[in-house]
Amino acid sequence: MLLVTAAACDHPAPTQSIRLVDPEHRARMTADFGNGPAPLPAAPEARPSPAPSITAATSDYPRAEIDDETRLVLAAPAHEVLIYAPWFEIAASGAYRDTVGAGDLLAGAARLWLQPQVQVGSEWLRLPGRIVDVDRQDGKPRVTVDLRFPEELAGRTVALVVEATAVDWGPRISLRSAPLLIPRKAELELATGVFEPAWNQGPVRFVVEACADSVCEPLYETRMDPAQASERGWRDAAVSLDRYAGRTVALVFRSELSPTTAEELSLPAWANPTIRVPRRADRSAPNVVMLSIDTLSAKHLPTYGYFRDTAPVLTETFARGGTVFTDCVAAATATPQAHMSMFTGLQPLEHGITTGLLVLDPAILTVTEHIRAAGIATGAITEDGWLGATFGFGRGFDEYKENKSADIMTAIGQVDATFAAAKAWLGRHTDQRFFLFLHTFQVHYPYAPPARYANLFPADADGAAIDADAPAAVRAARSYDQEIRYVDDELGALLAAMDALGLADNTVFIVTSDHGEAFLEHGFLQHGSFLFEEVTHVPLLLRGPGIPHGLRVTAPVGHVDLANTLASFFAVEPPRGSRGVDLRRTFAEGNSAVDGAFYFTESWGSMAEGPDGTLLPFFAPAFAVRQGQRKTARYPDGGGSQRSECYDLAADPDERTNLCATAIPEPADLAAALDAYRDVAARRRAGIIPADETAAEAPRQAPFDPEREDKLRALGYLQ
Repeated sequence: MLLVTAAACDHPAPTQSIRLVDPEHRARMTADFGNGPAPLPAAPEARPSPAPSITAATSDYPRAEIDDETRLVLAAPAHEVLIYAPWFEIAASGAYRDTVGAGDLLAGAARLWLQPQVQVGSEWLRLPGRIVDVDRQDGKPRVTVDLRFPEELAGRTVALVVEATAVDWGPRISLRSAPLLIPRKAELELATGVFEPAWNQGPVRFVVEACADSVCEPLYETRMDPAQASERGWRDAAVSLDRYAGRTVALVFRSELSPTTAEELSLPAWANPTIRVPRRADRSAPNVVMLSIDTLSAKHLPTYGYFRDTAPVLTETFARGGTVFTDCVAAATATPQAHMSMFTGLQPLEHGITTGLLVLDPAILTVTEHIRAAGIATGAITEDGWLGATFGFGRGFDEYKENKSADIMTAIGQVDATFAAAKAWLGRHTDQRFFLFLHTFQVHYPYAPPARYANLFPADADGAAIDADAPAAVRAARSYDQEIRYVDDELGALLAAMDALGLADNTVFIVTSDHGEAFLEHGFLQHGSFLFEEVTHVPLLLRGPGIPHGLRVTAPVGHVDLANTLASFFAVEPPRGSRGVDLRRTFAEGNSAVDGAFYFTESWGSMAEGPDGTLLPFFAPAFAVRQGQRKTARYPDGGGSQRSECYDLAADPDERTNLCATAIPEPADLAAALDAYRDVAARRRAGIIPADETAAEAPRQAPFDPEREDKLRALGYLQ
């Protein structure tokens, strides 16, 4: 086994990456899954699209999720939910037997691995899995599900989920690329793993060979035994191809189960094998790291005028050492809608993600897909919740890591684990150009800062001590501020690690948030409903090469501008239909680059939280529009009418005086923008998605995922 780590300064200028998972290379590969050589099958969801740069699309790529990390792979077995019964009553005998139809994805399978799970209360219990044969009745595939529940569950009502994975692959697998011309100084990067149904089948031997004609030479070998928990994740490797520079060879990826078992179940995964020439550091072509600190309100940062020193790193490193956009408008009041706007440059009504369980239409490309298509390494490390790879957030990312632990807000937090994973990812990509997206729920409710922050910020804005008798909202805001300080401290350590890796001079770092948080400023708590500034005003700060120091752009900007700005950093086209602008123009033009723009916010929540956790009815959707320092919001009343709230934020930044409650009508231009908003959004969406695509009217819902449900419950999104 030959593993090579090379210094960036030893390499020539970058060469276009050769990613073997890309369609033009996969289409020329042959595979032997135990039934003889054959071309790799087309992705089951592949379909044409009118998008001019559809070659960037990754929605149809095979993927593998192993140990909560999704990667693009050469091949993946078909997988789907076979049974979902939310109100299933277990028989007194504890037995269950039924014959059900297999879905389209499993229609061609001969054998399936069935993995049943039941939800008892708020906990999920995994039952033993088993392999079953697929029968054909009247030409339709049918599967017999035979379960035995634990005795203590007899007579109980539970949620039952049975997932099915095709396991037709034999114990020996081989995939062979077409002949490839190997550039000088090239490396082969890849990762290996084993799909979960085969974790207890035995060790798997992975081998990579370079073949010229009929002569093959070994390049790499490793052995993984996923029966050991420590070997159930992805194993990364980088292999020198120097000896083949200037030659044309085919790469062969072989795996075998050793020893073979009676079941002969082998499900190896080869993740994103890529031939790449490392590059020198280049300030003119920077990397980008974008960090979204979920639920971080600009109003709680000293850079934006807050009374507490919640974020000294952001103040010193970004406000003084970079550029601050003082008035960034959130596209939505909740996590999935706002983040998808960041990646597509579209409003929620345009990209279609108006709730957290919908999937982005494949015809809508993300900026990450365009970045990846330019040969740039892409990675994401998130703390899950609404940002699941299956919803479309993973589009364009070579690696998409999620943390699915149900209890994410304990005293130890999750931001430390997220940033530790980020440091490891950065360490593997120092000699590549990259885009890394980071997301943490650390400051999201419930607010539980580490114990060492317990004495921080002992007084309120008036100097009054905060003790157990202080109002609950005051105590909650203090804990929230302590969480912000914790994240800021961890961010300082991450930046220091990047400096040590030599990335400071060629990496732009962006900090933002999806939405803010309310603490009874207008009679409600948290977010997701009302459109006041404590929720819709989010931070946006940049630092790095080419970013002016100490610049403050005071004109409003928005989430929809981030996709265009990211595209500009990497010199790629922005997503089709994006309504945003490249914020780098403000570095030279100042406010004039965005002056006069209209920025919209959408709210799709069904309830608002009042004092002491009281749930208040909220009728969605509600919309707001900003232009300069003027703002108008419209709220439905549930009876077909709506009320308006209008504010002059220059004179009334805390939104205390609703000008529309007096004789003053809505400003005519803002009223016209809101009147036309839904129709304009529908036309923009229809202009991206094919006319015969039903998803243009009804976005598809993601497959049921019990682990994700647990995470959302922990975050307070589900009851």
